[in-house]
Amino acid sequence: MIDEKTYEHIDGYLKGTLDEDTRNNFEQRLQSDSELREELEIQKKLYEHFEVHSEEEERLQGVMKSIEDAGKAYHGLHGRRKKLRYFIPVAASIVLLVGYFMFFGSSSSMDSLYAEYSDWDSLPSLTERGTEVNTLQKAADYFSEKSYAEAISALQTHLEKDPENPLALSYLGLSHLEMQNYDEAIKTFDLLQNGTSLDRNKALWYKAMTYLKAKDEANTISTLEHLLEDSNNYKHKEANELLKTLQ
Repeated sequence: MIDEKTYEHIDGYLKGTLDEDTRNNFEQRLQSDSELREELEIQKKLYEHFEVHSEEEERLQGVMKSIEDAGKAYHGLHGRRKKLRYFIPVAASIVLLVGYFMFFGSSSSMDSLYAEYSDWDSLPSLTERGTEVNTLQKAADYFSEKSYAEAISALQTHLEKDPENPLALSYLGLSHLEMQNYDEAIKTFDLLQNGTSLDRNKALWYKAMTYLKAKDEANTISTLEHLLEDSNNYKHKEANELLKTLQ
């Protein structure tokens, strides 16, 4: 039975607001509590749905407020400056169109770009390096099943013994990304980027994907530009295509 306190922890976990001890305890409980795992997945889907729609509603309200203000300005000036008679309504229409394409168009565009460029099926196998096969295999299975909370728990357990494993870091960062724990994802990719393995050049692409999913266009563009400074960097061609689309 899921109690009110557990729902609070689920909410905090999805929003990334739990303190470290509470988050660790919550993730440990996830490993043994199938009911909690199912509820987390349900709440995650609801959270993603309402987050998108609440953002769109807030943006629409902003556009409508601009139109309302323009209308008030028009009525206030109508008697004194008839030459503005046609300008203000047209300006209000422009606000509506610009607002729509800036907010709705940009948001949906970044969602579709993320769906197009985030190809995790091509990731290397977690078990090919041969250490802690059981833990890593579990993490790989969880990731393929999109059970990202469980994958995070298994990967963190492995990284306590092998903190520089580049594949484990990659999977951990991507699991945080899919859970919308964007700050944790970036921190993990920083560790990957600062390592010594050949996989470190993948970190910039993963960071760009993180910012793209978070709809942080400025940091997405900045990271892609950094990636394109070296033609040997991972996903150089795709980064160039994506950057052109965003600019």
